[in-house]
Amino acid sequence: MNLLERLQQSQVPALARHFARFCRECDPDAHEHALLGAALLAARNLEGDTCIELDALAEQALFPDRDGQPLLHAPALEPWLDALHGARFVGTAEQTRPLILEGRRLYLHRHWQEEAHIARALLARNAPVPVEPEHLRKRLDALFEPKDPTHAEGARGQKLAAAMALTRRLAIITGGPGTGKTTTVARILALLLEANPELRILLAAPTGKAAARLTESIGEQCETLHGQVADDILERMRQLQASTLHRLLGWQREGFEYHADNPLPCDCLLIDETSMVDQGLMASTLRALPAHARLILLGDRHQLSSVEAGSMLGELTGRDDTLALTPARAEELEQLTGELPSRPLRNDAPPLHGCIVELAYSYRFASGGGIGRLAEAIKRGDLPAIEALLDSYDEELDWIDSPPDQPAAEIVRLAIGHYRPVLEAPDAETALARFNETRVLTAHADGPWGESTLRERLEDGLRRR
Repeated sequence: MNLLERLQQSQVPALARHFARFCRECDPDAHEHALLGAALLAARNLEGDTCIELDALAEQALFPDRDGQPLLHAPALEPWLDALHGARFVGTAEQTRPLILEGRRLYLHRHWQEEAHIARALLARNAPVPVEPEHLRKRLDALFEPKDPTHAEGARGQKLAAAMALTRRLAIITGGPGTGKTTTVARILALLLEANPELRILLAAPTGKAAARLTESIGEQCETLHGQVADDILERMRQLQASTLHRLLGWQREGFEYHADNPLPCDCLLIDETSMVDQGLMASTLRALPAHARLILLGDRHQLSSVEAGSMLGELTGRDDTLALTPARAEELEQLTGELPSRPLRNDAPPLHGCIVELAYSYRFASGGGIGRLAEAIKRGDLPAIEALLDSYDEELDWIDSPPDQPAAEIVRLAIGHYRPVLEAPDAETALARFNETRVLTAHADGPWGESTLRERLEDGLRRR
């Protein structure tokens, strides 16, 4: 039985099987090892990967059959590389072929082009921007002075993020919920407008909901800056309206309206929820962004990645990698913030690390509390710690056992208790404020624990009361 016949009997997606057949038509003499690489790449692409690392997959079991038993095994690394180098549908960076082999990574040609363009565009923006150190230090001290001394740690991280963003044309600010990302970026925008009141700023996010929330959050932050920032600057910030990236770029059937030959009319682009931006959309955005424009990326590198291929924020920040700084960059930031950043110093620190900052201090819940410890355990994938937390008493957590086929009545009762005051509100403003005090989160769209089922049960319970 040849490879294509074995793929037919496996659980490999149909698209991957068809792609392997296409590659066989491109080169009837190609070794089956090369065809296997093509099928595996197509399958992983459907799962969100833009490439496969051959050394990590070599000699591993692949593609189980319909009974769950391994049907295929990857070859050893060297024969696999030799087969790919010899296939006419595989090329190098200088060639136009369906697949690109770069070192031990195999890409679809389009994804390799996108990744290479993103790398060039971001590195080009990671260049110093002239600032007046003394003036900037005073403004940073004024805008990031903690109102509560217990939040000094959070303010230090936010000040560092602002210093990084204002001294480079690229800033990547990551952090979990409640770490002050929007608070930080609102002050960055204020400082940019103070330096250039005519600065053209665009706000964007991958979804309409995220865009609306960004607009709302910037507006809310303006109210906290009265007396610290001039009224005309705050009015400019209030007028900023975020849009989806597709709308910003002018999506049309033929492609985007804005591109390299028709760039966006902006001097600064802020993108929120960057973890949801796929590689193709990021590449299109960077092509449309003028060379002189600043780019500020916000998001949580530990959040779920985009639906389409390419986990941009996770790849750019290295997910769990420790961020380092060169001694020169650390000294520059110390002059602006008054403190040496608490990060490893390395002469060979990756270039982008000098424009990436992770906000770790949570204003929403204490790191030592139940929610904070549970969040950290989930990020680490520490199942024993998760189970121990849920089994122990904690005033922030309440674990309710429930059968898998339906939510416990207790869960519905608790939710109804939180939402009933919304219906009893004297006016719309109060109702919205009460509504925003509670969130019901579920990991499923359908089924007994799905969003639609829970919504129906809550609505039914509220009507009865």
